[in-house]
Amino acid sequence: MSYSYAIMLVGTGLINAAVIGVVALFFRKQLRKNDLYNERTERRAKTREEESRLSMKLMSANTNLAISTGIALKEKRVNGKMDAALLQAEKAQLEYFEFINRLAASQVAKT
Repeated sequence: MSYSYAIMLVGTGLINAAVIGVVALFFRKQLRKNDLYNERTERRAKTREEESRLSMKLMSANTNLAISTGIALKEKRVNGKMDAALLQAEKAQLEYFEFINRLAASQVAKT
C-alpha cells in the first residue's frame, strides 16, 4: 500500500465522519424543533378545551336564565328559579372573564 493511498483513506474517513456529524446535528435540530411544535400544539389544545368548557357553561347558564325569564313573564311573577339562574349566569360569566384575563396576561408577559 502506498503512502498516498493511505492518506487518501484517512482523508476519506475524516470527510465521512464530518458529513455524518453534520447530518446528525441537522436531525437533532429537527427533532428539537418538532418537540417544541408538539408542546406548543398541546398547550393550545388545552387552552381551547378550557375555553370550550367555559363557553358551554356560559351558554347553559344563559339558556337557564332565558327559560326562567320566560316562565316568570308567562306566570307574571318571579319564582325561585330566576334567582338560581341569575346566580348561575353571573358565576359562569365571572369564570369566563377570569379565563380571558388569564390569557391576556400570559400574552402580555410574552411580549
